[in-house]
Amino acid sequence: GYDTFFGYYHHANDYWDQTLSAGSTVKIDSCYERGQNIVDLWDTTKGASTKNGTAYEEDLFTENSLKVISNHNVDDPLFLFHSFH
Repeated sequence: GYDTFFGYYHHANDYWDQTLSAGSTVKIDSCYERGQNIVDLWDTTKGASTKNGTAYEEDLFTENSLKVISNHNVDDPLFLFHSFH
């Protein structure tokens, strides 16, 4: 597995505010029925609530990847998977 993860669990999200809305899913869910959008942006094991809505998602992903690289111990191997849209 991976030591860290920064991204989405869902396949359809808003690139600017990282939410899932009624238009992003085929099936209407309970959050939509209550008028709520779901934030689907995760940082390893917790929601990345301080990051959602702060920047375009590609910028958030790039920032996170650069942070992982700069904080990495060069004596240890590093595998980083960063997939651009």
